[in-house]
Amino acid sequence: MTELLGQTEKYRKELAMEYQFWMEKRSVVLANGTVLNRYFDDLNTRPRPEAFREDTETARCAQTTDIYAHLRAAAESGWDFSSRWMDKENDLSTLRTADILPIDLNCLLYHLEVILGKTDQAERRRQAIHQYMWSDDLKFFTDYNYVRKERTNRLTLAGLYPLWLRVATAEQTQHAAGQVEKLFLFDGGLVTTISKESTQQWDRPNGWAPMEYIGYRALLQTSGYESLARTVRQRWMALNERVYKSTGKMMEKYDVVDIHKPAGGGEYETQDGFGWTNGVYLEMLYDQQNEI
Repeated sequence: MTELLGQTEKYRKELAMEYQFWMEKRSVVLANGTVLNRYFDDLNTRPRPEAFREDTETARCAQTTDIYAHLRAAAESGWDFSSRWMDKENDLSTLRTADILPIDLNCLLYHLEVILGKTDQAERRRQAIHQYMWSDDLKFFTDYNYVRKERTNRLTLAGLYPLWLRVATAEQTQHAAGQVEKLFLFDGGLVTTISKESTQQWDRPNGWAPMEYIGYRALLQTSGYESLARTVRQRWMALNERVYKSTGKMMEKYDVVDIHKPAGGGEYETQDGFGWTNGVYLEMLYDQQNEI
């Protein structure tokens, strides 16, 4: 803890600048005065330069004139692309990313507020996350569409950020962890979303190292689900090892449903040797060797 506090003080200026960016450039004020955050892009009326042809083709199919804003916002999120942002799970032209307040982003900002000592703001955000993003029906956290004033009700691993960063109540944590075992766990680890229709890369059947790690850590600190966390760790590491032995490579993402198939989907071929895959594997290996 002392080391963590020391690092916080060392980078406090940079952390404050990051927080200022999100609050000045990416905040949304709801009807009751609550402030939450979203992904966005100021250059929201034109295609992305790196995907000009693809974005133009998507725009031709869109029923709205603001599709470029949603494409760019999804790219900023890192989840480019996912049914998480779409009205129709199999139709990229129905993206509504900029209308959505993401559960993971807002949990990360809650954590940043705690680190920066913004106690009041953190508590207001925590209450808002519970109010707008927890579904009693689904027993899980989801994103919130602030334009339509409703939860998206898309179940994704982003819904585990409240467990990982201790935003969730004990009861919510138990419910959400139970849903992971029932809906997300497969032979190679955790699927990113439970969508069965999408062909996008941040959807089933793919698993991504950062989300496997967050899911693993969230379960590991949940009473009664430590064994499930270790199962996730074992299956993900075994899949990494199997693919490495057959290809000599650590991959960007993996098919965790059919572990004998390569991952796919999205706008480009699966990339080799991603740093986050290497890093997560090493973290899990450390845990395994030390059996925390």
